[in-house]
Amino acid sequence: MLKVTHLKYFLLFFILLLLKANLALPSYLIGQIINVASQSISLEGMETLLTYLLLSTVVTISISPIFTYFFEQEVQLNVETKSRILFSQLIRKPFSHFKRLEIGSLASKFERGIGSYEQFINLSVSRGLPLVIELLVFCGAIVLFSGWGTFALVIVILATAALIKTLIIRLRRPHIRRVNEAEDEILDQLVGVFSGIRTIQSNRVEGFFEKRIAPFFEHYRQTTVSLAVSRSVFDGVAIATHSLMSLSIIALFIFYLFPVQHADAGALVTALLLSASLTRAFAGLLDVYRLLDQSQEDFSALKEILSHKGEGSEVSELLSKALEELAKPNVKTIAVIGKSGQGKTILLDTLAGLLTPKPVSPLSSNYLEQNNFVFSGSVYDNLSLGKEMDSDWLTSQLDKIGLSSRLSLDSELHGNGQNLSGGEKRRLCFLRAYIHSPELLLLDEPTTGLDSQTGHDLWKVIFSLLEPQTKMVVVTHDNSYLDHFDKVITLDEVGVVPYQPP
Repeated sequence: MLKVTHLKYFLLFFILLLLKANLALPSYLIGQIINVASQSISLEGMETLLTYLLLSTVVTISISPIFTYFFEQEVQLNVETKSRILFSQLIRKPFSHFKRLEIGSLASKFERGIGSYEQFINLSVSRGLPLVIELLVFCGAIVLFSGWGTFALVIVILATAALIKTLIIRLRRPHIRRVNEAEDEILDQLVGVFSGIRTIQSNRVEGFFEKRIAPFFEHYRQTTVSLAVSRSVFDGVAIATHSLMSLSIIALFIFYLFPVQHADAGALVTALLLSASLTRAFAGLLDVYRLLDQSQEDFSALKEILSHKGEGSEVSELLSKALEELAKPNVKTIAVIGKSGQGKTILLDTLAGLLTPKPVSPLSSNYLEQNNFVFSGSVYDNLSLGKEMDSDWLTSQLDKIGLSSRLSLDSELHGNGQNLSGGEKRRLCFLRAYIHSPELLLLDEPTTGLDSQTGHDLWKVIFSLLEPQTKMVVVTHDNSYLDHFDKVITLDEVGVVPYQPP
């Protein structure tokens, strides 16, 4: 299989080489046609040259699309593989780092990182490699058809242009970084605004948020304008290079080669056409370098996330108390209560192994987070999370939590469970945490946002389904069911305090 792949790559490269070599032929043929035409007013002697010119054009037009199809297939296969690898790495990064990232910014960095890698492959392989071959072909053609003097002149001009453009590319990097940061800021703001769209529209305060986000759009406009100016300077150098190249070659022929009869009109035309093609290929290659530099800058934010090492979480008094209680055989259910901001959710994150390099508890855990995670797909997929599970058993579990009359395993759920009520989402998410048979069940505010009756019904479901071998830690502000727990841990400003029943 590996040999076949190598043979395929070699064949593609060989066809590419032939196509690029064919590009230099028309310049030479046109020069020869001009020489023949200058010596005769008839077409005699030009038939063969015109036939070769026509065949060269037909070959390029007919083979290029076929080559591009197979070439792009290989390029996009590489991009697809890399995209999967990057997502796999990203989704396994320490949870502590994701908590510090805004959702919009994270999505933007991932999309930009994948896009920059695709651009890198497309530029370096689809454009860069053909342009390098094209550049070498035209360099050889200039030496062969126009001589070393013309070639030396061309190289001096191109080298000067390369130095100027490289300087411009380096000066562009801070501008690219500022544009990316401005994009991330806008996405963060948009995610924040649209996540609270009901509140905004119900209070008729759209204008207030339009004013709040306006400075971010203005900042983005300013950064993109400065980047566009640097691009125009870059393009201006390319135009100046082409003009200077043509004038220099004409001067070389008129003041040096023509007087000593080392060249004729056809040779001048050939030199001008070849130098124009070489300049175009060279400008394209420098543009590839510019875009590669920009894609590297775009990829840097995602690379920073992927290279981030997780930070350890300190063992707090609350964590020590929870681990102490979990170690007791007679303590099966623990409730953690207290004011917001005391570290209760951090406790669950730590027990779940999301904040520490190594697990702090020997018990395998499953987590019902406060924000119900439901994704677009079937009920079966949302419950099984890709694992093979018995459909009849899952249906019976749906019946136990009172959802079988409303949902089947084949029912399609919309993004974030938009076609479910708040209580239905909480039940479904609890069932997902429960059915994977964890030794430690972690619940973060399971009844938050529910009315008292719906919350009471959910508590009954939770305690009725809890397996004998499963322990449970629940963070809650709902005091109505605390008497059902084996242990209640209370937090206040000074730390863990004894629980005082109402």
